[in-house]
Amino acid sequence: APKTSPEVQTLQEDVTTLKQTIEALKAPKTSPEVQTLQEDVTTLKQTIEALKAPKTLPEVQTLQADVTTLKQTIEALKASSTPPTTSPEEIFFLPEQQGVFITNERTKIPAQIKQALNVSGIEKYLAANPSDASKKFQKLLSNHTRDVKKFVDKLRLSEPDESELSEVITTNYFKLFHRTIFDNMLVAIQRGLKGSEKFYRGLLGEVNKYLSRCGIYSVNLKSGKQAETDDYENITPQIVKTDDEALSGTISAVERLPYRINYLDEFGEQKFLQYAGVASIYKAV
Repeated sequence: APKTSPEVQTLQEDVTTLKQTIEALKAPKTSPEVQTLQEDVTTLKQTIEALKAPKTLPEVQTLQADVTTLKQTIEALKASSTPPTTSPEEIFFLPEQQGVFITNERTKIPAQIKQALNVSGIEKYLAANPSDASKKFQKLLSNHTRDVKKFVDKLRLSEPDESELSEVITTNYFKLFHRTIFDNMLVAIQRGLKGSEKFYRGLLGEVNKYLSRCGIYSVNLKSGKQAETDDYENITPQIVKTDDEALSGTISAVERLPYRINYLDEFGEQKFLQYAGVASIYKAV
């Protein structure tokens, strides 16, 4: 009976190892590309079954090339199935604004406020990604721009003293973002990321650009660390009971980051207004 050459035997052992690796890759994944990965694995499995048939010596070189290709494909599969390391809080984070958005200069204030009416980036994204979720966000955005327009139309810059303009106008301007953007849109995006990451990440990118353009930034709050005094001042804590003393006082999850905007007080000093974030904190019981 014909004997298997050492080269073929070694290659067949490589094929067996590759098959085991691919079976491991077939385990359930949270990546949105699961279906594509499973189709790739099925194709690879069929290829390996064909490669397992007895080979003659002239076929050794071809078999070696096939094994090399399989190894490269598996490395690509591993890379594409690795979940992102970025934490949810990091993709919401907005860098601190160094200056004041609304100053005490009356003539410049209307133009600054009207920037909040420019939501074209978000509108285009939602229109390009139609779905039931997209329709809900379009409605929220419409409510927000309606409120901004009312604010602009009713703006009376002659009433506050010049030294109070920045603080008074900024306070009312910042409130426009509380209910619709902070309480609804951002929270909905944060929850939606768990199910349809591609759509919600894209939407968040547009919302983040819009908020930054409107003079708004966030506090860098992260889950998994011990809550400090400043953290409690920046959030509304939601208590999560635990019997593990080691976890007590640790931030378990961030529902919404704290958001801020700068202004000038009556003495011309830069201060900030803050809309508190929401986070869950473990408490040992």
